[in-house]
Amino acid sequence: MGSVIINTIGFVLMVVAGIVNFYAPNHTIEDSTICQYVTMYLTSSTIFFGHICNFFAAFWEHIDLTLCGTNLLAAGFIIWII
Repeated sequence: MGSVIINTIGFVLMVVAGIVNFYAPNHTIEDSTICQYVTMYLTSSTIFFGHICNFFAAFWEHIDLTLCGTNLLAAGFIIWII
């Protein structure tokens, strides 16, 4: 039950972050490059899909889907550090 709550919260936060990042990007910085936007969208998408995998794995109790979601979250975190 705890993993369902945590992944639901993460899922909701990533939906809000996705809406903010994809539909209202910050254009106030003049020196923003395409590489920064690609990295931001790649990070958001990877973590978002990781939360989706873990969200559904928590309901279906599917081990392979849990491992897939955890790997996606780890990859998104590494990209976020970059």
